[in-house]
Amino acid sequence: MRIVLILIIAGCLSQLVSAQPLYKDLKESGLIGHVKSVIEYTYYGKTNADKVNMDQTPSKTIMNFDQNGRKVDETRLTYQGILMGKFTFDYSDPKRIVINEYQDEGKLTKRYAFKYDNSGRIAAFYQYYPKIDSPIFSILYKYDDKNNLIEDSSYVAGKHLVSKNKFLYNERNQKIEADIYSPPERSMNKIHYKYSQNGALAGQNNEFEESALVKNNDSTEYSNPDKYGNFQSGLYINRSSLLGQEMVGKKVLKRVIVYYP
Repeated sequence: MRIVLILIIAGCLSQLVSAQPLYKDLKESGLIGHVKSVIEYTYYGKTNADKVNMDQTPSKTIMNFDQNGRKVDETRLTYQGILMGKFTFDYSDPKRIVINEYQDEGKLTKRYAFKYDNSGRIAAFYQYYPKIDSPIFSILYKYDDKNNLIEDSSYVAGKHLVSKNKFLYNERNQKIEADIYSPPERSMNKIHYKYSQNGALAGQNNEFEESALVKNNDSTEYSNPDKYGNFQSGLYINRSSLLGQEMVGKKVLKRVIVYYP
C-alpha cells in the first residue's frame, strides 16, 4: 500500500508540474498595462554550448486576456507545432475559476479549480481527472493581514501532505522570496525575485539545496522592456554538476505583447 501511495504522489506531482504555471491574470503573470495577448517563444540551447542558436524553430506559448485582465485561454506548442496543452478559463462562478486542459485534438485530460474566499482571495486549488469527482491533488493557502500569500500546502488525495511553500515580501508587497519545502519538513530550494522600478518582473534566481554529489542553480534575467516595462527578452541559465561533472543549459525567451487600445 505504501508503494502504491508513493507512486500516486509522484504521478500527481509530475502531472501538476507539467501544467505549471497556471497564472490566471496579468498580475500573476508579472505583466503591467492593458495587455490583450502575449506570444512567448522559447529557444533551447545545447548542453554546455556558449550561445543559443536563434535560427532554430522555437516552442511557443500563446496567452489571451480579456478587458478585465483575466486570462481567457493559453495554448502551448512544441517547436514542431504539436499541441502540448490548451487551457480554457471559466469565470461564470464568481467564487470558483474552472480551468480545462485539452490535448490530442480537443480531448479533455484534466480539470483545475481555484476556490475563492469571501475576501476575494484564493482559498484552495484542486486538480481533477475526467470522470473522477474527488480531487487527486489540492493546495490550501494562507495570507497575512495585507492579503499577501505567505504559505501554501499541497496534498494528495486530500490528506497526504507532500510539500509546503513559504513566501516573503518587500515594503511594496512584491514577492521577493519563495522557500520550497519538499518533503514538507525540509527546505529544498529558495527562489529570489527582483523587479524593475515600475514594478515589472525583472528576473529570478533559484537556489537548490546542494550536496556532496549534486549541485544545481538556475537564474533568469529579463531585458528589453517595452514602454510599459514588460520584458520582451529573457535568458535562462541552469548550472548543475553531478559527481563533479559540470553542465550548463540555456534557453532564450522572446515575447510579443499586444495591448488593448
